[in-house]
Amino acid sequence: EWLKQVRTFVVEALPNGLPSLKTTAEHFEQNERTFQRALARLGVNFQELIDELRMNLALEYMRADYGFLDIALMLGYSEQSAFHRAFKRWTGVPPSRYKREIMK
Repeated sequence: EWLKQVRTFVVEALPNGLPSLKTTAEHFEQNERTFQRALARLGVNFQELIDELRMNLALEYMRADYGFLDIALMLGYSEQSAFHRAFKRWTGVPPSRYKREIMK
């Protein structure tokens, strides 16, 4: 339940920029180290959590036919190129190719 709340907080914060570990921990009234330990007990790394959420949202937004710039901004990236690099790291292909060939 707590992890679900963390995920929800991050997803809701993304359009305003990537929430930092510190900001997220403070939202849950914990210091960073305590927050990281709580995640670790659940087998979760904060950066991996962020990447997983961003990737899943990116795929959802692509299915909804949002433009890549809009997706980048909704995921908290300051520019489209950063989103493209992350997407290629997640999937092995650029978002345009993924959408054209894999999401047919």
